[in-house]
Amino acid sequence: MTRIIYFHLFVLFGLLALSSSVHGEEKPTTHWWEAETALAEDGTLILTGKPWWKRAAALKVGEHFLVKSEYPDGGQMLVRREKLKRGKKTFEAIVWVIDDDGDFQPGQTDGDKDSDCYVADYGCDGRVDRMLDYIDNDGDCEPDEMDIRYFHKGQLRISWFGMDLDDDGHMWSIGSYEYQGGFFRSDPYGDNMIYANRYDPEQRQWVPISECPFAFYDTDGDGESEAVVRVSAAPINFDPIKEPDPGNSFHTGPFQDRMRNIGAVNIRYGIDLDNLSGPERRLHYDLGFNLIARVPYKFEGMEHTNPLRRAPKTTRVIPHKICRQVAETYPAEQTGFSWHEYGDDAITQGFGPHANEDRRWEGIFWTWNRRVMHNTGSPTQNWNMRREFRPTPSKKRELYYSRVDRRIHLKGATDGWIHVGHLGDPKSTWGEIRMFDTNGDGYFDRWETYRTGAAAPVRISTVVDAGIRDLPNDWEKLHQFYTKEMLPEAIAANDKLTAAMQPLNDEFKAPEYLAKALKAAACDSEKRYVQDIIRESQYLALRNKLAERSDKLLAASAPKSRGVSTADKRAASERAWAFALAVSKLDAAYGEGRYEDAVHLLHELAKLEGVNIAKKIVVGLDRYYNNETRGGQPYHYAWEDTSTSGFSQLQTMLHGLGVTTVSLKEPASNKALAGVNIYIIVDPDTPKETKKPNYIQDKEIDAIVEWVRGGGVLMLLNNNQGEAEFEHMNKLARRFGITFNEDTRLGVKTDPGKLKRQMHSLPDHPFFKGVKKLHMRSVCTLKVEPPARVVYKLDGENIMAVCRYGKGTVLAVGDPWGYNEYINFADNVACLKNVFRWLIELAK
Repeated sequence: MTRIIYFHLFVLFGLLALSSSVHGEEKPTTHWWEAETALAEDGTLILTGKPWWKRAAALKVGEHFLVKSEYPDGGQMLVRREKLKRGKKTFEAIVWVIDDDGDFQPGQTDGDKDSDCYVADYGCDGRVDRMLDYIDNDGDCEPDEMDIRYFHKGQLRISWFGMDLDDDGHMWSIGSYEYQGGFFRSDPYGDNMIYANRYDPEQRQWVPISECPFAFYDTDGDGESEAVVRVSAAPINFDPIKEPDPGNSFHTGPFQDRMRNIGAVNIRYGIDLDNLSGPERRLHYDLGFNLIARVPYKFEGMEHTNPLRRAPKTTRVIPHKICRQVAETYPAEQTGFSWHEYGDDAITQGFGPHANEDRRWEGIFWTWNRRVMHNTGSPTQNWNMRREFRPTPSKKRELYYSRVDRRIHLKGATDGWIHVGHLGDPKSTWGEIRMFDTNGDGYFDRWETYRTGAAAPVRISTVVDAGIRDLPNDWEKLHQFYTKEMLPEAIAANDKLTAAMQPLNDEFKAPEYLAKALKAAACDSEKRYVQDIIRESQYLALRNKLAERSDKLLAASAPKSRGVSTADKRAASERAWAFALAVSKLDAAYGEGRYEDAVHLLHELAKLEGVNIAKKIVVGLDRYYNNETRGGQPYHYAWEDTSTSGFSQLQTMLHGLGVTTVSLKEPASNKALAGVNIYIIVDPDTPKETKKPNYIQDKEIDAIVEWVRGGGVLMLLNNNQGEAEFEHMNKLARRFGITFNEDTRLGVKTDPGKLKRQMHSLPDHPFFKGVKKLHMRSVCTLKVEPPARVVYKLDGENIMAVCRYGKGTVLAVGDPWGYNEYINFADNVACLKNVFRWLIELAK
């Protein structure tokens, strides 16, 4: 109760002090804690005139004393001598602690962080060097704002301010009474804002300067930041040649007259588009805008007055609530656009357990290379960071999607590039990809691929139809498009295309460093990026091989005379030319990102070469209806999941059978299932497993049914009661005469004797050849009606069923059978091999 009374009195006196101020110069106040630290006319704060100074100067390190302010209603103050450290330098300091809110307790030897002020005199020469002021606005005994005021020879120069908007009590990380650097340790997480102001000693007021503000936004309420805005405030007439980084150029030195005419000269705006920022992977920003102009620093609501702040009480900063809007509508003269595709394994500029992923608290930086823009900042990342540059003015941030590379681009960008390398191996260098808008319509239409060591591009695509799609200026819609549509489609398209290329170039193997990078990919966007590089490597190798083959065929079929050639020669000539045309069409389709056409042309080339491409069976595992993740990684019945819940060992087994495995991260459709021979849907999500489950919809069921009818092989693996989604899964299964019963058999409470005897007597079926015993746990039973038929029963209840439907086949099992935990129990591996050999033959 006592502290609450102190707080209310503190606020009351602050308001009275505020009422005594006028615009511009602020009149001295009679409130004791302000009078104690009031600045002289020249903006200095000198301690040698304090009545306690001689006593303070005589202190030894570790000694302190309490003294009561001599001003009316003066409170307690503590003075001590400390040994401080800045970098490698150690020194002594007199520290003066002022109990602004009057809650010092008897015997207390330090202040607190709810409205106490710390004044530090480095070197004990009587001149103030730092003032650290904690301000508790709401009386909860935690700071809501902070001032870190910097003095030079006792004269106030600049202050950093903090605003704790999410009320977690965190703002700045402090050492030796100043910001200790490395803002990762401060609070760029959640809703927060920091900013700088310069002190104008003539006008005795604050003016915006430097980073004003750095604003962080928690858009989903998880306590992390998904958006960041940094505004650079500098004299509007700064010289970008002499002052290339104005946001960091005006901290020191005396106040300049031109600082009274400040501009917002640069804005950096970063977004976590895939919304993966979380406790396990913080600051997961994906993209960033670097915007430059000379806009007067005049914004609605920018004057922020706090009666509990020491004079000057009014700071000037763009309010947090409009900062993103300012970034969205800033009239940029030029725009740089960056996209974090992957980390740089040769550097470490992140923080925490995933520092090697190079995610920064500031968001995404531009670069000091090629297209130089002032106020870019640092540290920058050169490898695996896509750059795009727009040299023309823009009043809004416009993006578009291109089918060519299945990426989001900056509309109006004339050129762009990405250095590929330093992934999987810090010494690896793959090459570079460049993008250009050659016709000036605002969209890239030319891509050039360079390999390390080659001066000329190894592949050029000048596209007529880039499959452009303008994107909405709505970040939630963009998030949905990016995570639910674009990334899953890109990953699936890569899987299908690489699978189609493999039979024509069996000797291709991804470089070890790329395979390592793919395995280490922390999210779908990184996985897709490495996939892209592997796919491009594979295509370049295949194209060279096909070009050589085409040249040999044409040469061999060329006529030896001007007369009529033989029928065999004519046929060979036609075949050679058909092959050359197909190669040319393939290059055009690949270059425009028309991957379905490319797959079709690869099949055509395979037929011309006598390669039975259909023998390379593709097994697609659904990761859309079962979309569980843990720590941002695929989890629960996923190829990538190597824990007990994963399918990694099943995948290894399937590779041993000669098939290609892919993950399908999009809803079932004719497009999604094209090129897939065996489609596995396992344990679709429930709300208990995923916040927003992707239930199987009617149109998707129709697409799956038609795909099976045309010859596809469908494998449905469900789970037991309480662990699986039954309603929508059964809508699909019933189309084939099968229903998963919402029950549990062989559960955790099953008699051990029964478990030991389970699945011992197996019927005469190809599935069970050479199999004596199976092991399953917590399964559901099946209701089986024509055209489906039962394959295996346990104690009279159906566990496995098969349905021949049109040209295709459906296998249903009441268990996510084959996952890592139980795959090696009993004869499960032998049985699974039998099952998949049978399904593969059907798929062929």
